Amino acid sequence: MSVNRSEFDEKLKLLYSEQKSNKTIWNKKRLLEVIQMLIEYKNVKSTKSSSYYHCIKLYEIIKHDGENHLILKRKKEKNQLIYVIAIEDYYEKLLEAHIQTGHGGRDRMLYYIRNKWRISRQACELFIQCCESCNRKKSFSKKIIEPINSEGFNIRGQVDIIDFQSCSDGDYKWIMNYQDYATKFIQLRPLKSKHAANIAEELLTIFCTFGAPQILQSNNGQVFVASVVTELTRICHIFKIVHGHSRHPSNQESDIENMIRAWMVDNKSTNWSHGIYEVQWAKNTTKHKILNLTPYEAVFGPIRAGLKITNLPDEILNQLSSEEDLENALEAYTNKTSVDSVPENLVEVILSPMEEDDPIAF
Repeated sequence: MSVNRSEFDEKLKLLYSEQKSNKTIWNKKRLLEVIQMLIEYKNVKSTKSSSYYHCIKLYEIIKHDGENHLILKRKKEKNQLIYVIAIEDYYEKLLEAHIQTGHGGRDRMLYYIRNKWRISRQACELFIQCCESCNRKKSFSKKIIEPINSEGFNIRGQVDIIDFQSCSDGDYKWIMNYQDYATKFIQLRPLKSKHAANIAEELLTIFCTFGAPQILQSNNGQVFVASVVTELTRICHIFKIVHGHSRHPSNQESDIENMIRAWMVDNKSTNWSHGIYEVQWAKNTTKHKILNLTPYEAVFGPIRAGLKITNLPDEILNQLSSEEDLENALEAYTNKTSVDSVPENLVEVILSPMEEDDPIAF
């Protein structure tokens, strides 16, 4: 893994030791103390402090298979479970977010974790600083260019070829990147040849599933895209497409190339012809700056990632193998532990209001 855990832990420790705050940090010991306190003292009758009321307003405990978890208070039972995470577990959670967003930056990672865990913006920034792959990324312009006007999905599409001959995966030496211009939804395919006929065949499988655009353009040149459209017309008469040309340079290929190379490092594999599909998912489920949502959401609506959308802990998900197992797990998770009262002195010592920009400090 390209993110050094020791370096990250050391920087995180230094960050919070330097903060000028009397608030308590959520480490594992403190998290267990709070959970145990809320359980043991829920039936104690005493005068309730303002801190106590603030606590029960913000947090609740859920229980499954004998294990208690502290989460943010939900308005409805079906709302997402957002866990309060101990600082010792930050590395694993941030690593998941970093990989799932294709080594995305801070904003992409925060968008990924927003409905899963409470982790601070500063922790995300530190994690990225410790990533070797991100530090080796090729520099390119971050300027956001005004997009070509496209009214909706499948109006304008763009096909480009990424050269991977320097690290070929068997017979695969190129990657086709097809993107819907309006939604930014991409589809990647490994290629053994970059001839127009091969590209047209791959595009046809996409178009016969998702529909075809009216205009097809490319950063590889107007002659290139014209030859692809000609091949599409030759092998299929279902669609009628005209060729256009890209009006602005794009950083899309550089971004995808960096994500694929990072995948190879993370997985210690040169089998990128398989890895590009994971990169495709990461790219499509990462927030886009122009859209202000993910390309997946722009096309399909809420992201569907199997049982991951239930936000059940990994240790529970790993035990599920049947629909009955899933129903039992979901039913058990709706049985939350209520907190009726907590001794004033303990609440004031352990709990205080959460800062919006730093969910670690209490």
